[in-house]
Amino acid sequence: MRGIAIFLVVFSALPVTLFYPFVGVLLWAWISFMSPHREAYDFATAFPFNFYVAVTTLAAWVMSTEPKTLPSQLLPGLMIAFAAFITLTTFTALGPEDAYERWDTHIKTMALALVVMGLVNSRLRVQALLWIIALSIGYYAIKGGGFVLFTGSTGSRIFGPQKSMIADNNNLSLAMVLTLPILNYLRVTSANKYVKFVCWFSLVMTVIAIVGTYSRGGMIGLIVVGLAFLFLSKQKFTAIAVTAAVVTGIVTFAPAEWKERMATTQSYEKDSSAKGRIEAWQTSWNLATDRPVLGGGFGAIEHKPTFVRYRPGAQAEHARAPHSIYFQVLGDHGFVGLALYFAIIGAAMYNLFTVQRRTRGHEELAWANDLSRALLISLAGFLMAGTFLSMAYYDVFFCMVALSVCLKEMVRKTLDEQAPSEVAEPVGLIPARHGVVSALSKERP
Repeated sequence: MRGIAIFLVVFSALPVTLFYPFVGVLLWAWISFMSPHREAYDFATAFPFNFYVAVTTLAAWVMSTEPKTLPSQLLPGLMIAFAAFITLTTFTALGPEDAYERWDTHIKTMALALVVMGLVNSRLRVQALLWIIALSIGYYAIKGGGFVLFTGSTGSRIFGPQKSMIADNNNLSLAMVLTLPILNYLRVTSANKYVKFVCWFSLVMTVIAIVGTYSRGGMIGLIVVGLAFLFLSKQKFTAIAVTAAVVTGIVTFAPAEWKERMATTQSYEKDSSAKGRIEAWQTSWNLATDRPVLGGGFGAIEHKPTFVRYRPGAQAEHARAPHSIYFQVLGDHGFVGLALYFAIIGAAMYNLFTVQRRTRGHEELAWANDLSRALLISLAGFLMAGTFLSMAYYDVFFCMVALSVCLKEMVRKTLDEQAPSEVAEPVGLIPARHGVVSALSKERP
């Protein structure tokens, strides 16, 4: 039944997409972020929904009256350059079959981010996309938090939908960390008291679910988000009270198994999982120094022959995941790919700080100021927790990066429209500039 329901939702929305391309963007994002078909148990689990949604959305965009150009900023160009470069590294990959399969997934993420840059051009559309993020990840947060509360589970970890980017407990925890500031932004900007309550409930359940994943990387991300919230929040007292409540709740109610696992972050040299991470980072570094321009292609060090080749001293019964967004990109695409990745992150941060600066004192743009702050907190959590997790190509992250472009462009247009014209009111047939009227105009009877 779930599979049939998803089919009905997707294919009933496709005709609407032909007239309103942004509907296709929301549908595309929903399937990418939530992977609802992975929650089904029948033929729908392997059906390529996003292929049909993406093709329909792009075709509708081309045929519509929507603008066909991307904002004139650095970031869209960097995104296109990165997409082109990862395509090149796929052709030269050490494990071509696995690399192509991953490229097929991640190039769609690049395409979605570029479409977001082109079509998200109003506050309404921004809010709609944020709700898709909140609902998609919030579903698993509420589901996971409920599992922890109602089963009193100890030692059992929360996982995401199978065969999705957030299937692993660590990846799911990072996705939820990314979503926390968005949920708080939606709570702050919502006028309806019931919506506010749902956002509060989702925030609490998300924190519980992050704890329930038993992910140390997710916990680091949660701490960073909490600290960033304290530092950037306008309401310091509320921020301190909420943070204190969260810390007290975790310390009081977290099971002993969870506390023991978190304690291993202080004695990583004795922890086999931590040793494996360091080993994987060394492997990525060795690969990149041997192939500095193109790297090894997607999933390079997870390809056992490659892992053994570049980590000859390891007891490699099986290849390891990179366990770091930075070493993941470094091993996959070399130093050039990593430089492009850092440039994308840097450009996004610059956009958000620019929005912060330009919207101060503009009440009508207070929402943009609040959102830029929320996105900065999300990115801070992602960049810190991502040091220990293989989530470099996460679609929600790239869409948040794309939103930084949209936000900066909307703020620019709004402020440009408010700027006073250089031309003052004309006197007679001769325009007067800068409030100075010509002597000839004054003398005229």
